[in-house]
Amino acid sequence: MQITFFSFVMSLLWFNLYIVIINIFRKNDKFIISFSTFPLMFFMSLSVFRLIFNFEIPGSTVIKSKDFFPVIYTFIRKPLHFNGSRIKIFQMLAFIWMSIAVILLINNIAKYIIFKKNLEKLNDNSSKENDDLFHKVLKQTKMENKIKIVQNENINSPFIVGVLKAKIYIPNIDFSKEELEYITLHEINHFLEKDSLKKILIQSIKYVFWWNPFAHLFANNFNHILEIQCDLKTTTSFSDDKKIRYLESITKIIKNSTNNIIEHSSVANLLNIEDIDSLKQRFRIVLNYKGKRNLFNIFNIGICFLALCLYISSYFIIIQPYYNPNNNEIYQEENINNSFIIEKSNGGYDIYINNVFKYNIESLDNLNEDLHDVPIYKEEED
Repeated sequence: MQITFFSFVMSLLWFNLYIVIINIFRKNDKFIISFSTFPLMFFMSLSVFRLIFNFEIPGSTVIKSKDFFPVIYTFIRKPLHFNGSRIKIFQMLAFIWMSIAVILLINNIAKYIIFKKNLEKLNDNSSKENDDLFHKVLKQTKMENKIKIVQNENINSPFIVGVLKAKIYIPNIDFSKEELEYITLHEINHFLEKDSLKKILIQSIKYVFWWNPFAHLFANNFNHILEIQCDLKTTTSFSDDKKIRYLESITKIIKNSTNNIIEHSSVANLLNIEDIDSLKQRFRIVLNYKGKRNLFNIFNIGICFLALCLYISSYFIIIQPYYNPNNNEIYQEENINNSFIIEKSNGGYDIYINNVFKYNIESLDNLNEDLHDVPIYKEEED
């Protein structure tokens, strides 16, 4: 197994395909109501693995691109000259890509540090009555030694910060005891599911692949699914009346939201006030979700199994350029020590340079003179 330019391109193509599939199912209320969020989270995990583990498996089925891919591949390998230095286009693009990614990551880290410092300045303005309620909920969930709660008027929406130990920040709004309990339970469930850590990972992927719109779509979908997952975990044992009151507490936050916003993209927020369509979907799913049923658990396993099969099979397909070279341009600066030729059983020859498939020729008469001495192997017949 090895990582090549072609395996990297395939990982991006599959990642983008996964995000399209996830986005379609994410927008389908009936799918989430029937199967919960587990299949979506499983598919999202596979998409991240496919993006990170982008190696090429020997014996993969090669799809030969005759038009688009050869043009792109030839273009990015062209050399550029700057003040006597020589650099290929793909090297320049990689430098620009990683430079901007590093800047975005450093900028996000800096904003997070400032965000944390601003949070440390906030006083806990909760009443004695609210403090007692918070302590009661933390004790019931066995989180009294791991989580602290701060209520302040500069908080716009409830959120939690921290992975091993955390603080929950709640707006200083005139909540009822029941509403405060719901909000606190919601944020505690974020902590139990390690959602803050997940968001940090997803935000990092978004910044590293800043040029890929599917990475931004992925981050948006992931954050929304996390909130639906947390809603369902919080309300799974609620009656219909309690579900309505739970949603009313969210509505109260929206009505009382101000411009005193202290937030960061890496924390788990209760809601995104700007995305009204996603909020409406959360409301619909909470009201209609009836809890897990054995039959749907079986379907969940089936869906996840199919997703896993698709993930595994994706490693056995790779797209590579197909063309007959008319000059030596492709061989410039190539190391042919690890090169060889495969004589195909159905005719023709596959040329491999540095153990990577390059192109196919019909006859050895068309072979470039630089490759006359490389070994030729016959393809094993099935």
